Amino acid sequence: MIVLLDESGNTGIRPSPGTSPYFICGLVLFNDNSKAQQCSERISQLRNEIGYAQNYEFHFNENSDRIRRRFLDAIKPFDFQYIAVAINKFSDKMPTELKSGGPKLYNYLCGITLVSSFPYLESATLIIDKSGSKAFQTNLRKYLKRELNDPEGTKIKKYKSEESHKDNLLQLADYCVGILSRKVNNKKNWQDYYAYISKKEIAFIDLLK
Repeated sequence: MIVLLDESGNTGIRPSPGTSPYFICGLVLFNDNSKAQQCSERISQLRNEIGYAQNYEFHFNENSDRIRRRFLDAIKPFDFQYIAVAINKFSDKMPTELKSGGPKLYNYLCGITLVSSFPYLESATLIIDKSGSKAFQTNLRKYLKRELNDPEGTKIKKYKSEESHKDNLLQLADYCVGILSRKVNNKKNWQDYYAYISKKEIAFIDLLK
C-alpha cells in the first residue's frame, strides 16, 4: 500500500490579500502498488503527449485550465482514494495552541489527516514531499510516530521523503488538495474540477465548521 501526503495553503496566521484562510492536508491512498505504478506511468506518458520534458512538474495552482483537464482525464480511471482535512486559520474557533501557526499547525493537521485515515491503512508506505529543511522533515516524522500510536507499524510500515518534481504521485496529491482548496474557497469552476475526483473521496473534513 502506498499513501502520499500533501498540503495546500500555508500555515501563516496573518491575513493578507490573496491569501487563503484555509490550510488543507490531504492523503492519497493506493491499496495496490502495481496500480500506483501504472498511474505514475500514465502521468509520464501524458508529458510526452503534451510535449513536456520528463522533469516537468504538474502543479494544480500553476497549470492552465487545459492542462488541468488533461491531467485529470489521465488519472481519473485509476483506483485511488483520498482523505483530506481543512482548517480555517482565521476562525474564532481556532484552538489557542495552534494560533501561532507554523510547524505546530502543520504537524497537527498532518496528524489529524493520518489518524482519520487509520481505518483504511495497512502496512502502508507513507511518502511526503521532501521540500523544507532536513530538520523540518525529521521533526515531522518524530511527531507523527509519537502521535499516531502505531509502534508496530501495522498502519504505516515505512516513511519516505521524495522530491515532488521526481514523484508523479505526489503531483497527483497536489492536484487533489489543490481542487479541495478551490472548493472551500468557492473559486471559479471548482465544481468542474471536483467532479473528476469526487467519487474517490473517503472524507473531506472541515475541522472548525
